[in-house]
Amino acid sequence: WSAIGPGLLVCLADTDAGCLIVASQSGARWGYSLLPLQVLLIPILFMAQELTIRLGVYTQQGHTACIKAHFGPFWAWSACILLVFECVCAMTSEISGVAVVGELWGLNQTCGTVLAAGIV
Repeated sequence: WSAIGPGLLVCLADTDAGCLIVASQSGARWGYSLLPLQVLLIPILFMAQELTIRLGVYTQQGHTACIKAHFGPFWAWSACILLVFECVCAMTSEISGVAVVGELWGLNQTCGTVLAAGIV
């Protein structure tokens, strides 16, 4: 694990309902034509996540604290607000993905959404 680092765990944690739905739709539409782009982007994304995690481990600070220390409180609040917005969007995506799977199992949309919100 010391050679791979914590970036691998972050990459694996990024597989959620929204990601899987977008991947299946793009695969159905473009087939394997985007595969070379994926091969190029996977190492770049892995390195970005790995560097971010190592920076946090080294500084013993979170993302916003590092931004505040180097760029000031305005940029720290800006990044924090954007991250909260992104988290809300990710939760909405996750809830909608679980609700759609509930519809595949025969639940109506309202019941699937409430059940998904309870699970998430």
